[in-house]
Amino acid sequence: MEIINAFNGIFTIVTMIGIGVIVAKKLMNQEIYNFLSKFLMKFCVPALLFSNAIKNVTWDFINEMGFMLLIPFAAQFANYLMAWVCARLFKIPKSERGIFIAIFAVSNTIFIGLPVTTAIYGDSTIPFVTACFISNTLCFWSLIVPGIAADGGAATVTFGQKIKQIFSPPLLAFLTGSVINLAGIPLPSFLTSAFNYLGGNVTPISMVLIAYLLCDMGKGAFKLSRTNSLAILGRFILSPLTIILVCILFKVPGNLSKVFVTVGSMPVMNQAVLLASTYKANDKAVAQALAFTCVMSVAYIPAMVFLLELIFA
Repeated sequence: MEIINAFNGIFTIVTMIGIGVIVAKKLMNQEIYNFLSKFLMKFCVPALLFSNAIKNVTWDFINEMGFMLLIPFAAQFANYLMAWVCARLFKIPKSERGIFIAIFAVSNTIFIGLPVTTAIYGDSTIPFVTACFISNTLCFWSLIVPGIAADGGAATVTFGQKIKQIFSPPLLAFLTGSVINLAGIPLPSFLTSAFNYLGGNVTPISMVLIAYLLCDMGKGAFKLSRTNSLAILGRFILSPLTIILVCILFKVPGNLSKVFVTVGSMPVMNQAVLLASTYKANDKAVAQALAFTCVMSVAYIPAMVFLLELIFA
C-alpha cells in the first residue's frame, strides 16, 4: 500500500509541478518567487505546523514516542560528519566545501519533505517530520552556514544570527501549538479553521516555486560539476544509508524508520541556495543541485520507499 501511496504522492507532486511550470513561464519572475518563498516560510508553513501541533502533540504521544523524537538529531549529526569526512576524502576544493556539505547533509524537509511524506505515510507523521525539520535547522545554522560563508570569503556568522534563524517562524509556531495543546487551552473554531486554510497552501505554492527553479535552470540542471556529482551521490545514497544505520543501531520501529529515512532522502534544502547567494558562494551550483535532485526524485523516492519496505519489513 505504501508503494502505491508513494507513486500517488509523487505523481500528485509532479502534476502540480507541471501546472507550476505553466504558471512560472507566464506569470512568475524572481520578485514573485522571493515573495512567495517568504509568504510560505513566514505564514503558511507556521500555520500548518501550528494546526498539526494542536491536533497531534499530546502527553500520550510524548510518553509513547518521546525518545524516538531524538533520533533525527543523531542521524543529522552523523550525516554532517559523513559529509565532512567525504569533503576531505574526495579532496573537494576549500572554496566549495561548504556547499558540498550543505547539498550532502541536509534535506528539504518542509517544501518537499512535508507534502511528500504525508502523501505516502499520512498526516500522523507530521510531528516526526517536524523533528527532522528542527534537527536540520539546528545543524544547518550552527554547523553548515559558517562553511558556506567561508566558501564566499565572508566573516563568521554571528551567534545572534544563528539563534534568530534556528528559532524561525515555523519552529516557533510548532512549539506554541504544542504548548497550547499540552496545557489544554481551547481555541475558537474560526481560528483553527483559518490556520487550516492557510496551511493548505504549503504544498501547491511549494510546487510552483520548484517549477520556477526548474524553468530558470533549464537544461543546465543536468550538467553537473564534479563537486555537485559527488554531493548528490551523498544526498541520495550515503545520507539515507547513514540514517538507516542510525535507526537500526537505536532499534527504531520499522514504520518510524521509514519516515525518518524518507525525509532524509529528499532533495537539497531551499535555504542553501539563498544562503549561498547571501555569502557570495557558488549559489548557481546549489540551485543546480536543487533542481537536479527535484527531477530525480520522481523516480528515486518510489524506489527508496520500495527498498525501505524490504529493509524494515
